[in-house]
Amino acid sequence: MMDAEEKKRRQSIASAKWAKANPEKVRASRAAFKAKNPDLCAQRNRANVKRYKKEHPEIVASWPTNSPEKTRARARRWQKANPEKANASATAWRAKNPEKAKAIAKKCYRKRAAERPHVFRAYEAQRRASELKATPSWADQEKIAEMYEAREFAEDFFGAPIDVDHVVPLVSRRVCGLHCEQNLQLLSKRENIRKGNRVWPDMAEAA
Repeated sequence: MMDAEEKKRRQSIASAKWAKANPEKVRASRAAFKAKNPDLCAQRNRANVKRYKKEHPEIVASWPTNSPEKTRARARRWQKANPEKANASATAWRAKNPEKAKAIAKKCYRKRAAERPHVFRAYEAQRRASELKATPSWADQEKIAEMYEAREFAEDFFGAPIDVDHVVPLVSRRVCGLHCEQNLQLLSKRENIRKGNRVWPDMAEAA
């Protein structure tokens, strides 16, 4: 009678033969399992890498070490080639790590401001001047302040940078809006950058 170990060995051989003869089915099965159990697969991958590094230190030592600059450049190339996947991945990560996302956004802003302080100072000065000139006497300052307070709440809730945007831009080649409560809205920083000062309601008629 066949013992348990021999039975297991034969099953393993049979499974290997079947997998070799049906590569498409194997790939489909693995993809389905990975989609259904992403956290488990990630945990197994980390454990496998850790075990391999421990069992084969001489091989790991021969691996080429990538500099942070090369790693970032490779990541940027992938993001450029796969914008939809990159956006989806970034959105999912921000939703899962709101505090980290907010901290990184602030760090990036401070870094850019430190690298080009004159640009940021000029932009802020122009912005303040535009708001002063574009603020009508009847604007409700309390409601404007409430909008900026709502921005803080939205940032904490969504875990992503939020901007108070002027629906009709303050400064544009064709139109200049007002700095008042009726002309303010909340947009994600990405949407605000995409909108710029080139989009406003009824712009087709204005063109």
